[in-house]
Amino acid sequence: MSGPAAGRTHLVLVGATGMVGGYALRYALEHPAVERVIVIGRRTLGISHTKLNEILHPNFSDCSALAESLLHQDATIFCLGAYTGSVSDTEFHTITVDYTVEFARVLHASSPSVEFVFLSGRGADPTERSRIAFARYKGEAENALLAAGFHAVYIFRPAYIYPVKPRKEPNLGYRLLRAIFPAFRMLFPSQVIRADDLARVMVDVAVRRTKERRASVFENNDIQAMAEWLRHLTAELVVGRITLVRRQCTFLRARVPAPPDPPPQNVARTCGTEPIRYCRRRRRKLRLFPRPSVSLSGSVPR
Repeated sequence: MSGPAAGRTHLVLVGATGMVGGYALRYALEHPAVERVIVIGRRTLGISHTKLNEILHPNFSDCSALAESLLHQDATIFCLGAYTGSVSDTEFHTITVDYTVEFARVLHASSPSVEFVFLSGRGADPTERSRIAFARYKGEAENALLAAGFHAVYIFRPAYIYPVKPRKEPNLGYRLLRAIFPAFRMLFPSQVIRADDLARVMVDVAVRRTKERRASVFENNDIQAMAEWLRHLTAELVVGRITLVRRQCTFLRARVPAPPDPPPQNVARTCGTEPIRYCRRRRRKLRLFPRPSVSLSGSVPR
């Protein structure tokens, strides 16, 4: 498998069937800097695209079979996870930590210079001492990625991720947040982030490759600021394109000769030596200057 062209990105996306992963796939396919997107998941997406290469992998406990497919990759967006309370504690640890560590091991062996974008969560505890399983397991996964030796690791810790489209909420807590979201967003604006904004920022970070080795952690406020910056940048690009199209249209209109004016209607024109006018109502010619009458004697009457 050949590497990507200069300036183009080969992107790996894990968890594209989820809420955030679905938006990330959409923006990755639309991004002009992305040349290829490899989606690895346990379920099929049911879509087709010229940039898309879908790989079904039902067991993330062993990712050795993915080694060849992960060669020459530039960045990975890892959105695989489970909601708290939807599975047992043992399975939750397996999905959150074991799957992440196993995939990272095979990915780093196949593409040592790859950049890893990880979807964590607000409250993740790097000390791994929290009494909350979510915080403890997310912190454990973050520590494993930071120690894996990747060229760059970007950790996103969003707060409440608001689903843009209606969905079946996983538990009672999410159903309550969905119901009171307008008031919750007004009272605690720094505690929410839209799913599409989060995905757009993750794709943008993955595409903006850096030559420096780094590890960055983005809290919810950072994600909001980056999403706002991307919105302004997109608006400026749209305005610039509209202005360019208008200038091109003005330039083309200036070079195309104007069509001739249509002949005037119901006005005097010359017919022979006498000006005449057409009368539409009577459909006959009206002489503006009638010829002088001549007597039989040949003299012109006064």
